[in-house]
Amino acid sequence: MAPSPRSRGLLPRSLRWRLAAWVAVTVTVSSLITFGVVYLGTVSRIDRDVSGDAHAFLLAVALTLCGALIGALLIGTRFSRPLRRMADVAQRVDAGDLHPRIHGVAGTNELEVLADAFNHMLDRLGEAFAGQRAFVADASHELRTPLTVVRGQLELLASDPAPTEREVRRVERLVGAEISRISRLVDDLLLLAKAEQTEFLRASPIETDEFVAELWDGMTLLACRRFELGEVPAGTLRGDPDRLAQALRNLVANAIEHTAAEEGIVRMTVQPIPGGWVRFVVEDDGPGIPADQRDRVFDRFHRTDSARDRASGGTGLGLAIVRAVAQAHGGRVCAGESRFGGARIELDLPGFTPDQSIPTAQIATAH
Repeated sequence: MAPSPRSRGLLPRSLRWRLAAWVAVTVTVSSLITFGVVYLGTVSRIDRDVSGDAHAFLLAVALTLCGALIGALLIGTRFSRPLRRMADVAQRVDAGDLHPRIHGVAGTNELEVLADAFNHMLDRLGEAFAGQRAFVADASHELRTPLTVVRGQLELLASDPAPTEREVRRVERLVGAEISRISRLVDDLLLLAKAEQTEFLRASPIETDEFVAELWDGMTLLACRRFELGEVPAGTLRGDPDRLAQALRNLVANAIEHTAAEEGIVRMTVQPIPGGWVRFVVEDDGPGIPADQRDRVFDRFHRTDSARDRASGGTGLGLAIVRAVAQAHGGRVCAGESRFGGARIELDLPGFTPDQSIPTAQIATAH
């Protein structure tokens, strides 16, 4: 019966051969020493009694043990020195220092591979902790701004001994808007935290033509823009309809936010991609996204310019949620330039099966 993967991976094959060679050399040298001592003792004391042979045998055994101990000590020192260095680095990392690395590991290839993997793990941990610190700082800053506004308005209202009803309504309106902003921010943060869990998605078959048509009808009521929807391929997409709807709403809302009222163009197209993929494309004629920030635009709390500031009411998490939804589906998202000179964002998802029996849905342009 073949060995299990676990037992086969306990000790690499090349390392097992090297250890076996060291043991063989040690045993051979010790045996030669034993044989030599016994032989010399026999030749020189051939006429002596049995006690002399016993002394010679004991001496040979003692020399054999000493040789074996010395050999084991040399082998253990050779293989344990880099491991002790790794243990020292691990203790420093456990104490909170992520800067030390393991360099100059000489010896077996396995130890070099282990050192490289350990260094790579520390690099990933450093990046993760740095991202976490930046995320906490950004979240704190985003929450501090509306809380400061709420506190200032309440203090202003409390300082007036006889506020008018108009003033009370004004403060109520401003405080309500900031509370809504905080609630939306917290909900987005919770959603991004859930995106890292396995139960984030509840996949089910999605009829793309019906799904997009219903979603688009609702999105065109959000603002007065020149909404355009291209052809939608008929077929079935395996995914979470709620998460996909949320991602597409964020893309359309982002396009609405950065286009002019009345004349701004917001366009969505859906295209099948070879290999069982489908691409959702949202374009606008707004200011667009600079080329050097098209990758960073999907980071949490990232804003490209003053057009994407806090005054617009956004939290800076909309596109981050889009990327989280795409990655949870095993897809991808990228940004570019639209045919109108504005932003173009593509959301590619796998698991699409086109329906050859139904012609592509022709959906009229919405205004």
